[in-house]
Amino acid sequence: MAKEGIPSFLLDCRTNDNISEIEAEYGVKGFAVVVRLWQKIYAEKGYYCEWVERSPLLFLSNWFGGNSGVTVSLINEIVKRCLNNGIFDAKMHEDYSILTSARIQEQYFDAVKRRKEILVKKQYLLVSVDKIESVVYENDVSVCRNQKNVCRNGIREGNVSKGKVSKECICAEPEPTHAPAVISLPLNDKSFHSVCQSDIDSWKELYPAVDILQELKKMKGWLDSNPTKRKTKRGISRFINSWLARAQDSGGNKVQKQGKKNSFNDFPQREYDFDDLERSLLRRGDEMMGCKYPNCLECEFEGCINDRLEAADFEADIYGEESREKRLRKARNQRYIDSHKEDANARSRKWNKEHEERVKEATKKWNQENKQRIAAKKREI
Repeated sequence: MAKEGIPSFLLDCRTNDNISEIEAEYGVKGFAVVVRLWQKIYAEKGYYCEWVERSPLLFLSNWFGGNSGVTVSLINEIVKRCLNNGIFDAKMHEDYSILTSARIQEQYFDAVKRRKEILVKKQYLLVSVDKIESVVYENDVSVCRNQKNVCRNGIREGNVSKGKVSKECICAEPEPTHAPAVISLPLNDKSFHSVCQSDIDSWKELYPAVDILQELKKMKGWLDSNPTKRKTKRGISRFINSWLARAQDSGGNKVQKQGKKNSFNDFPQREYDFDDLERSLLRRGDEMMGCKYPNCLECEFEGCINDRLEAADFEADIYGEESREKRLRKARNQRYIDSHKEDANARSRKWNKEHEERVKEATKKWNQENKQRIAAKKREI
């Protein structure tokens, strides 16, 4: 859908007599209402706005605050005076219930003349737009879009004779639909360059060692990550071919390079039982520390955990040795966690005590200084 309206418009530093008349009669409120009406026109449709019975109330609600002092009756009076003195075209308001003027339309079409498509209602025009090629009339019976021969201004180029001009728009035959796009690459003007399967097939012949579709996905990711370096419609083809050529020169990505087999790696891989390895390391540590219990490294703590597990040795016959090892590791880990929690709590208690002492000292010092300041003020009095 064609874009409507513009984000800003020009306002003369020196207003004409018509605006001065409104400002002299209604004050600053009259000038504010006229400027707000211009903002509404340029922001919504661009060259006109509808003005029916309920429009003043909606205009007041959308464009003025509650404490502005502007009322619906004031808006109606100002609009009526603007129609009388020529700020808005009275005939257009009478025939179509719109607010517009030749000055508004000239400024709007001058601002949007570079757009690709400008939808216009022909009956609302007060100026000529024949020189703007992108104008498309909304009321034309057939408006050929997405084709090379687009009916602009109701007349197709090439069918205009010197003496006669066809009133109806005779559009060209629609072109055959293109193949669906496999991937689309973003361009610098926020449009997309579609890549079809036929393009991919032709590139496969030129770059046989390259996975074309994968490289196109890489291009799309690079363009999405670098929006300031996106290409134009003319430069995107060169960008694609340069990318694929570099991929081809670097050896491609279809066939993985196979180097020489390293004879050093030609031996059967070892498989380790990490649970058994852990038990053996624990057993070795027990021997070094002289522990009387196997698989225990907690003798440094008061009360070895195996003292609590000796009574449960018979469980090994029921649940198996693996269950006992798991219980042993769980008990050892819990003991380790409890010891660290005690250290952390001790540090926290120490820090809290030091913090309380610092707060007390600071409070005491502040009270002394405050007493001195009060005493000094009393002496001054």
